[in-house]
Amino acid sequence: MSSPAPMSSAAPEPFTFFHSARRVIYAWDALDRLGELAREAGARRPAVVLDGFFRGGALVERVTKLLASATGGAPVLHFVPTHEPDTASIEACRDALAPHAPDLIPDLIVAIGGGSAMDTAKVARLGVRIYEVPISYSGRTYAEGKKIGWQDGVSALRCIVKYNFFSWLRKQ
Repeated sequence: MSSPAPMSSAAPEPFTFFHSARRVIYAWDALDRLGELAREAGARRPAVVLDGFFRGGALVERVTKLLASATGGAPVLHFVPTHEPDTASIEACRDALAPHAPDLIPDLIVAIGGGSAMDTAKVARLGVRIYEVPISYSGRTYAEGKKIGWQDGVSALRCIVKYNFFSWLRKQ
């Protein structure tokens, strides 16, 4: 085995971490508080990223009204496709949220829906270009060091029975 490279005595490069979600609100009445939260943030140019199945529904109308009354303008709406987010859908969201005029860039981004809308909004907010790098994978063979065998499957089944079935019997 090779030894690790020696540590450099030079100072590390400056590093900035941009946390993707500055505030997450999760509550039954969270939507009712949207206008209040927008006013609290001083938002004037809101944007909303929603899962695609909300398109044309009452929720979109309600969110638009809440934000328009709180900020003085209708929000930019972006609907994420119902499939898992891919590079194209994230870049489409980024482009919708980052117009060429700096005074039009949203100062409040609200994501409503499941993981696809949340993840798309967080990545699009960064405004970076995404590059996909394809990979391929093939598992190791036993000759290459594969360490799992059929005995491990038997052991896993034994644990499932022991810790699920018998613990259920003890509760009875």
